[in-house]
Amino acid sequence: MSEKEVSLGIRGGGVKSAVGIGVLAALEKLQIRVSEITGDSMGSVIAALYATGHTIGQITQLFKEYSITFSEATRLRAGTGSNIIETSLNLACGNKTMKETYIPLTISANIGGFITPKPYYFDSLKTPLVPIGTACRASSSFPYLYEHFKYEGQRFWDGGMVASPPTPRFDLTKEFVLASFETKSKRKVYANSLERAEREADVIIRPKLEMGTLGDPADVEEAICLGYVEAMKKLSQFN
Repeated sequence: MSEKEVSLGIRGGGVKSAVGIGVLAALEKLQIRVSEITGDSMGSVIAALYATGHTIGQITQLFKEYSITFSEATRLRAGTGSNIIETSLNLACGNKTMKETYIPLTISANIGGFITPKPYYFDSLKTPLVPIGTACRASSSFPYLYEHFKYEGQRFWDGGMVASPPTPRFDLTKEFVLASFETKSKRKVYANSLERAEREADVIIRPKLEMGTLGDPADVEEAICLGYVEAMKKLSQFN
């Protein structure tokens, strides 16, 4: 961390992923540069926005809007499905592809299902021409909330099953900061995925959140604040 550069991973978890926005704000405050960013599920949405040049304020505003529109699109609320994630992110990111980000971006998805989850990574090398919104939709295909997503003959499930979030793939020389939150996942596949990410992380930001996966702008604001406070405690020693 002496070079004031880190790789950042943002864990998926619906509105709880907004912890990652708070971590980004703390890194900016401490003048620690993010040289690579990764994410899964809703964490991939934040990572994608940051990698395409959005400011912390812009990301906060968009994620608050998404907390409403993405929730309304779920099966639980009789919505129209995950297409809104793809269209919203492509619009916000100017229809950029995975090779057109300002810093390296990796988004994880699962192509093996529940029984035999298998990681699939969207990045500038493997999938340079895939639209960023498409990658975010694939990673956010959480069972029960959204339909399975098919793209170019491949079926995708939630990226949190295999890499929550993915570990750095491009800049292995920088320390890996993990933006996460306390959880008691009853699904082994998700617990195992998170444990793998935590083993790779050099610094883990993990505030306790009292909220569900689906939420509203108030939940987003709370997660951001708690993530910021926790990140400042953990990261200020490196400034």
